[in-house]
Amino acid sequence: KIAQKHLGQGGARFRKFVGLPSGAAWCNAYVDYVANEGGVSKLYFNGKKETYCPHSIKWCKANLAEIPLWLAMPMDIIYFDWDRNGNPNHIGFVRCHKSTSSIYTIEGNTDGGKVAQKTRNGKYIQGIYRPHFPTNAKKKKLLLMT
Repeated sequence: KIAQKHLGQGGARFRKFVGLPSGAAWCNAYVDYVANEGGVSKLYFNGKKETYCPHSIKWCKANLAEIPLWLAMPMDIIYFDWDRNGNPNHIGFVRCHKSTSSIYTIEGNTDGGKVAQKTRNGKYIQGIYRPHFPTNAKKKKLLLMT
């Protein structure tokens, strides 16, 4: 819900949050911002404000489980490699998998520099990673404490 509430917004707020200059690519900043707003920033890049996809995917590979497309779930982190050269160009959140060859996402810095929902072809996916969310019992306890 937090990721969706920013649909249609430009990048100024997200760039400011991570300290990027105006005009800089901000897809990774959007992921950082949403995780922080949701109170789970420690689950995404260990709370570090990461701004560069090649750096953040390296962290994900070392710290999170890589998930196959057919098991992707909302709020998994997804990386894309448009050139298919092994270097990620873009990051977003999974909304849900559509089929064995495509996926629904929410991404920042797309569709003319906005936050948008997209349907992406699986051939461009470089990786999908799942943060270590608390179990349902821990979630319930956290909700009762707030």
